[in-house]
Amino acid sequence: MKDLHFLDCDLSSCSFHEVEITNCVFDRCNLAETGFWKSKVIDTQFISCNMRRCALGGIDTFALLKRPNHFVSCQFRKCDLRSSAHSCESYKHCIFDGCNLRNVLFLGAILEDCVFRGVLDGVEFRHSSERRVQPNRLLRCDFREAELRDCQFLNIDLDASMFPESDDLLWLPNGPEDVRRWQSLYNVSNRYIQSKIEDLGTPSYLCRSTLEKIGLTQEQIHWFACCSSGCQRFPM
Repeated sequence: MKDLHFLDCDLSSCSFHEVEITNCVFDRCNLAETGFWKSKVIDTQFISCNMRRCALGGIDTFALLKRPNHFVSCQFRKCDLRSSAHSCESYKHCIFDGCNLRNVLFLGAILEDCVFRGVLDGVEFRHSSERRVQPNRLLRCDFREAELRDCQFLNIDLDASMFPESDDLLWLPNGPEDVRRWQSLYNVSNRYIQSKIEDLGTPSYLCRSTLEKIGLTQEQIHWFACCSSGCQRFPM
């Protein structure tokens, strides 16, 4: 499928199976609950589309033989991607600009040289401890024009990515050990944090806004930052 422009089309619940989509535009289309399976999407734009519950991963993460989707030089602009499914697909040179990604979990996805702009609210980038799930990687991604709210980066190496000039992102180089040390030194008990400890990898990253949201005081958050990264901001 090549050089096509879809305008105001209802493509909800469609299945793109083993297709290659090149230089296409999906403009104000309804792609809710649409699935991409074993496909490659190249130089394609998604503009103001409803992509809620869209299966961009489109793969069984526990299957022995995986043929993940590949998105190359694609643009997602002002799309509603809430509840979209991500599992082992790859994105290279892609742009997410002004999209609603609220509470989206990127699990097992690989993002290389991608750009995120606008508000990222509750987005989680996490590498699963399940051996059959490939590592979730963020390689040379650019978040400098993004506003991170309640986002989590768990067990992912972000050294090659760029982030906004903000003190909100806390770096936990030792993951769960940093949290346990903080709890022990300052006698802090929080059920939410306790439930999250086992999900933390080495390293991990949390937003201050996440800690505020669960009811920690500014003093507790300050000492949390001291225990995790020596009172230093996330390394830029």
